Amino acid sequence: MGISCEIHLFKPVNGVYYSGQNVSGVIKYSVDEPMIVDKIVTSLKGIGYIAITADHGSTWERTYKTTSSYIDVDTVIIGEKKQISVGSYEIKFRYTLPGNIPSTMKARKAFKFKSYKVKCFIKYYVRIKFERPGVFAFNKHFRKEVDVLSKTVPTLPREPAVYTENKKLLRLFTKQDSIITINATILNSVIPMEGKIELRYEVQNNSHVVIKTTTTQLVQGYLFKSKGHRKVIYGEAVPDTEAQTLPINCQETQNRTISIDVPSGLYNVENTMIVARFYRVRIIAQLPIPYKNVILDVPVQIGIFEENLNVNRTEVTNEDINSDNLPPSYWEVMGEANEEYGVDSDDETDTTKLFKRRPHSDEESAVS
Repeated sequence: MGISCEIHLFKPVNGVYYSGQNVSGVIKYSVDEPMIVDKIVTSLKGIGYIAITADHGSTWERTYKTTSSYIDVDTVIIGEKKQISVGSYEIKFRYTLPGNIPSTMKARKAFKFKSYKVKCFIKYYVRIKFERPGVFAFNKHFRKEVDVLSKTVPTLPREPAVYTENKKLLRLFTKQDSIITINATILNSVIPMEGKIELRYEVQNNSHVVIKTTTTQLVQGYLFKSKGHRKVIYGEAVPDTEAQTLPINCQETQNRTISIDVPSGLYNVENTMIVARFYRVRIIAQLPIPYKNVILDVPVQIGIFEENLNVNRTEVTNEDINSDNLPPSYWEVMGEANEEYGVDSDDETDTTKLFKRRPHSDEESAVS
């Protein structure tokens, strides 16, 4: 028996769906010999998956896995045993995304100083499933992934906001204070995707040491959480966003204005318990050894906001789809589940695998 299948989406002009938007399209499938089915079901599914692996040496390790469901809607096309004749068929579908779902994302992180590895994704897909009778008759399913961006609700100020960090340096044989202060004013903390971050900052060096340089950079952070495991925080610098200044001598003050263009593809991930992605503008006053650097983090929220949406976005029509130019991928043709991140089931439920649990604290962080 052979089934070939193509799932076509009526995509928005930018190829991305927003939360609350309709996902529609057509499924085309062909049967080259008569086929008996118990049921044919189309679905829109959204799942999140995280696996935190803690390596405790060469003898054993623990893996904590959790899956979450954000949308699981089925439409029964055929609900009873029926023979499908040889031929080609089309099924139109239309689903509505919820308004409070997380955006599509994917991350693999390994901690430099901790024996942790994290795999995490959030994905959405349209699926058609052919359920077949008999013990040795395997069901066939085909998928098409859907890129989703969740509309972000602003939680940071849109008017100028001020942040300050003070550090008092140890100075022997004197009562005189030795203090370094960083003051920063951000004009708007709510930034649209591919927008511009504008910030003014001042570094006051009222200390007895020379500040080697002041560095500013956009930093991307993750907070991962799986059932049975502490929270894990991971941070990394965003490439091509760094700027440095000249040294600041003792009893001098330096003022700077910076503008950071947000690279494409960056956005906050919210509305889920397993992962959060967030952003900070990090200002670092680099000090000589043995002093620790003075660091000030200025939070920003990057995403798609209601006023940035194009309400006149159009969708392609059925006539725009040419099946000859849109062949299915290998896994769609073979009906295989995606096992890239360790999930090979279509009906995932929350699971946690614990091996040799030990007492631990509530939170652990690392920055690479």
